[in-house]
Amino acid sequence: VTMVEGPGATRNGRKAQVLIGKVVSSSAPLYNPCHAPLVGCTLIEAFSVGKDMFLIFNDDTEDDASSSDTAMRLHFGMNGS
Repeated sequence: VTMVEGPGATRNGRKAQVLIGKVVSSSAPLYNPCHAPLVGCTLIEAFSVGKDMFLIFNDDTEDDASSSDTAMRLHFGMNGS
Protein backbone atom coordinates (compact mmCIF):
# COMPACT_ATOMS: atom_id res chain seq x y z
CA VAL A 1 0.00 0.00 0.00
CA THR A 2 1.37 3.39 -0.98
CA MET A 3 0.53 6.23 1.37
CA VAL A 4 -0.06 9.70 0.01
CA GLU A 5 2.12 12.50 1.33
CA GLY A 6 2.03 16.27 0.97
CA PRO A 7 0.97 17.34 -2.54
CA GLY A 8 -0.65 13.93 -3.15
CA ALA A 9 -3.23 14.60 -0.44
CA THR A 10 -4.03 17.98 -2.00
CA ARG A 11 -4.40 16.32 -5.42
CA ASN A 12 -6.83 13.77 -4.00
CA GLY A 13 -8.91 16.60 -2.53
CA ARG A 14 -9.09 18.24 -5.97
CA LYS A 15 -10.01 14.92 -7.59
CA ALA A 16 -12.88 14.47 -5.12
CA GLN A 17 -14.23 17.93 -6.01
CA VAL A 18 -15.48 16.62 -9.37
CA LEU A 19 -17.96 14.52 -7.37
CA ILE A 20 -19.61 17.54 -5.72
CA GLY A 21 -23.34 17.43 -6.43
CA LYS A 22 -23.39 13.65 -6.86
CA VAL A 23 -25.71 11.51 -4.71
CA VAL A 24 -24.32 8.45 -2.90
CA SER A 25 -26.24 5.47 -4.33
CA SER A 26 -24.54 2.65 -2.40
CA SER A 27 -21.48 1.82 -0.33
CA ALA A 28 -20.61 -1.24 -2.45
CA PRO A 29 -18.27 -2.98 -3.25
CA LEU A 30 -16.66 -2.42 0.16
CA TYR A 31 -19.80 -2.45 2.31
CA ASN A 32 -19.33 -1.00 5.75
CA PRO A 33 -22.38 -0.45 7.99
CA CYS A 34 -20.90 2.92 9.01
CA HIS A 35 -21.32 4.13 5.43
CA ALA A 36 -25.03 3.21 5.19
CA PRO A 37 -26.24 6.60 6.54
CA LEU A 38 -24.51 8.30 3.57
CA VAL A 39 -26.65 6.49 0.98
CA GLY A 40 -29.01 9.08 -0.50
CA CYS A 41 -26.84 12.01 0.62
CA THR A 42 -25.30 14.55 -1.75
CA LEU A 43 -21.62 15.48 -1.64
CA ILE A 44 -21.66 19.27 -1.15
CA GLU A 45 -18.00 19.99 -0.39
CA ALA A 46 -14.59 18.29 -0.67
CA PHE A 47 -11.30 19.76 0.50
CA SER A 48 -7.98 18.78 2.00
CA VAL A 49 -6.05 20.17 4.95
CA GLY A 50 -2.54 18.73 5.17
CA LYS A 51 -2.83 14.94 4.93
CA ASP A 52 -6.55 14.98 5.78
CA MET A 53 -9.36 15.11 3.26
CA PHE A 54 -12.85 16.15 4.30
CA LEU A 55 -16.01 15.17 2.42
CA ILE A 56 -19.17 17.03 3.46
CA PHE A 57 -22.54 15.45 2.68
CA ASN A 58 -26.07 16.82 2.94
CA ASP A 59 -29.08 14.55 3.50
CA ASP A 60 -31.48 15.48 0.70
CA THR A 61 -34.11 13.05 2.00
CA GLU A 62 -34.99 15.32 4.94
CA ASP A 63 -36.94 18.57 4.69
CA ASP A 64 -34.95 21.81 4.82
CA ALA A 65 -35.91 22.55 8.43
CA SER A 66 -34.24 19.41 9.79
CA SER A 67 -31.57 18.84 7.13
CA SER A 68 -28.05 18.46 8.49
CA ASP A 69 -24.58 18.00 7.08
CA THR A 70 -22.34 15.01 7.74
CA ALA A 71 -18.55 15.19 7.46
CA MET A 72 -16.23 12.30 6.64
CA ARG A 73 -12.54 12.73 7.48
CA LEU A 74 -9.94 10.65 5.65
CA HIS A 75 -6.33 10.65 6.86
CA PHE A 76 -3.71 9.54 4.37
CA GLY A 77 -0.92 8.73 6.84
CA MET A 78 2.81 8.82 6.11
CA ASN A 79 5.56 6.63 4.76
CA GLY A 80 8.59 6.01 6.94
CA SER A 81 9.01 6.47 10.66
